[in-house]
Amino acid sequence: MTPKSALLIFIAAVLTILLFGFCPAIIRSLRSRAWPHAIGHITEISIYHDPPVRRVYIWRVRMRYIFNINGKKFYGTRYTSTGEFYSGRKDYCCTFLNNHPVGSVVTVYYNPQNPYDCLIKPSIDYRHIFIMAFILLLLLLELGILVGWIRVVKQ
Repeated sequence: MTPKSALLIFIAAVLTILLFGFCPAIIRSLRSRAWPHAIGHITEISIYHDPPVRRVYIWRVRMRYIFNINGKKFYGTRYTSTGEFYSGRKDYCCTFLNNHPVGSVVTVYYNPQNPYDCLIKPSIDYRHIFIMAFILLLLLLELGILVGWIRVVKQ
């Protein structure tokens, strides 16, 4: 495999990750802002952490809530369109936990075609946009390297 073909395969892989990994999450976040909403109640909430990476924990809030649409009960577990509330700081998760105790009232946004597809905070996760921008910058850098390499080879 030549360096040129390896670079092209890398660029194709990065574009695939962007198109099928981050773009659907961002599109879903944007669509959720227009979903109808209902009043719900938190039925369970707790915090936990992932296994540490380099002695750093990612703390997460696990929650479950219930809401009614036309007399039918539905359950949800997601805070945002990408999942749970999380932070690198335990105190942020504890504050979130204290502000959302069991029994507290929440506004639940739901997909009208599938009410089990629901969330509490319909917003864009800006971390995804930051990661996409960073990956696009790397991709542009790779394209610049490829163009420079092609010019050198042609001379």
